[in-house]
Amino acid sequence: MPHMSIQPAEEAYAAVLAGVGATLPKRDPVDTRIIEQVRTGEVTYKEGRGIITDIKQVGGFPEYKGSPHTNLGKDGIANEWKQKHGFAPNDDTVASADADGDGYTNLEESSTARIRRKGRLQGPEE
Repeated sequence: MPHMSIQPAEEAYAAVLAGVGATLPKRDPVDTRIIEQVRTGEVTYKEGRGIITDIKQVGGFPEYKGSPHTNLGKDGIANEWKQKHGFAPNDDTVASADADGDGYTNLEESSTARIRRKGRLQGPEE
């Protein structure tokens, strides 16, 4: 069985709030608002008591200012990762497969590898 760290509930709660949502490269305003509401128990949309029916009620979606990744296949996996693991870059069926049989799809494993390179996840990169 792999090593597991046991945390008190308060630490686990804080760790979840610190890492949840769209955090790379930084947390977006939508997740910031939601996490703050969870943390404080105070809702920003008072009229609906926190239940929104239109995103405009809470300021709308943030403006996207990034640029698309150019090295991703249609399946969302970086072509470099596919080549490193013996897959053809143009094979868009790779994402849902579990090449090493560990229960994680190739898409999950390639995404985890990207997060590790950014220093956000500990452990060996595969």
